[in-house]
Amino acid sequence: MELGNHGYGHLRLGDVRLGEYEAAVLKGEVVTRWLLSQRGRAPRYYRHPYTQTGPSRDVKQAFESFLADHGYKVAPFTVENSDYIFDWLYAAARARGDGEQAGRLLRAYLDYNDMMLAFFEAEAQDLFGRSIAQVLLLHANALNADALPEMLERLARRGYRVVPLDEALADPAYATPDGYIGPAGPSWIHRWRAGKGGDAGQALKREPDPPVWVLEAFRNRDRAAD
Repeated sequence: MELGNHGYGHLRLGDVRLGEYEAAVLKGEVVTRWLLSQRGRAPRYYRHPYTQTGPSRDVKQAFESFLADHGYKVAPFTVENSDYIFDWLYAAARARGDGEQAGRLLRAYLDYNDMMLAFFEAEAQDLFGRSIAQVLLLHANALNADALPEMLERLARRGYRVVPLDEALADPAYATPDGYIGPAGPSWIHRWRAGKGGDAGQALKREPDPPVWVLEAFRNRDRAAD
């Protein structure tokens, strides 16, 4: 399997000095670089924690130069679905034996994933005038483990097939400049809009939110845990 680097300690680029952040990259590859070397390979992809690529143009460019010097390129994503929000609530429901709520969250998550796919498909169509290869950001958690069979069926019904990252990145869309500078971690579709002179912030605001009841439950999670 392709093993990438997500840094050590999940640091935010901008919250720490660049040198400290770069040291976390090197610390984050110790095991994976060794594992890959046993098969004649080396880590190639880096994904920024929180997808924060730099608070300023100078920091962003300096870090991208660091990555290139160490044989990395950035692993982008185009579709995200706030799975961490659903997963926290899903795990809590399962822990207290509330199967009904867990099932409701699972169904809501799958529907929201479809909604986000439709949104980013439309954004890509608007930006490039065609469908593009999409990269879906998923975290390794209980929610996705349980959702994956149906998620894959739904993806297939939308016309998707699962391919290696290299194949997806061969789509010419991924050669579009990432023009986003700032503290957020938006989809590369928004970044490409900025690279083409558009307003990434306004595009980000157009993204559909998870259902209100999910957001309210997540905001009140600390109180619910007491």
